[in-house]
Amino acid sequence: MGSFLHTYYEGQSVALHDIGLMNYYADIKDTDIFGIADADLTRMRLSNSYTTEYLDQLTQSRQVKIAIVYTIGLCTARTLDQSGRMAA
Repeated sequence: MGSFLHTYYEGQSVALHDIGLMNYYADIKDTDIFGIADADLTRMRLSNSYTTEYLDQLTQSRQVKIAIVYTIGLCTARTLDQSGRMAA
């Protein structure tokens, strides 16, 4: 993914939830949608105000061109069944 971002999105705004190597390989302006490295999102998560509407507004205001997410990273303990799969 880092190579992809380097080739096609260098210098652009990108939303990620796995920020590590992608920032190393590509010069991007990232929005960490998991909230670990983004103070705005961390505050929203901690106040239970993190909604899809908020994320949509934030990514639009930051002119995000692409989002790269992994489904499992957006799950919480409440949405996983005992085997670790997404609950219906």
